[in-house]
Amino acid sequence: MKQNMMQLTVRDGPLRLALKGLAAAGTDMTPLMRAIAGTLATETAVNFEEEGRPPWVPSLAAQKRDGMTLSDTGHLRRSITTDCDAHSAVIGTNVEYARIHQMGGKVERKNREVYFKQGKDGTIGRRFVKKAHSNFAQAARDHTAEYPARPYLPVSADGTLQDGVEQKLLDSALKYLQNAARR
Repeated sequence: MKQNMMQLTVRDGPLRLALKGLAAAGTDMTPLMRAIAGTLATETAVNFEEEGRPPWVPSLAAQKRDGMTLSDTGHLRRSITTDCDAHSAVIGTNVEYARIHQMGGKVERKNREVYFKQGKDGTIGRRFVKKAHSNFAQAARDHTAEYPARPYLPVSADGTLQDGVEQKLLDSALKYLQNAARR
């Protein structure tokens, strides 16, 4: 009877090491979160370069000056920052007008005075200036401006990722876990 018996020995050392590496990687995921934040920053930069994916509605100002939408001064683009810790990755900006460009909406303006610089030849500049630097003021009436959404961040208000970004983040996570399992 012993002749027909088969005995198997399972050497699970490599599997145990891989599982131990995965468990350790789950407690501090800073390297993964740093990679995710980097991917979000890269995708945001591409959105600015390509003027949206899908393309943004061109702004009237950009059409008049044959320029790029959301890129007049570059202030919004340069204000994008990322941060990460062991369990999260964040991208955002502290620019006051950022939300209206990302999500669209209406902006109501109250009556006010706007200030310009008048040249020696009598021409009035087209850009607003601070009151201290102006020599010409004009009244501006109440009005509402409506802005279409021009999502420059690769994630919507409800957390939906832009097409293609989810796969890039999943690829980063897979690579992170594969490296952790090899330790």
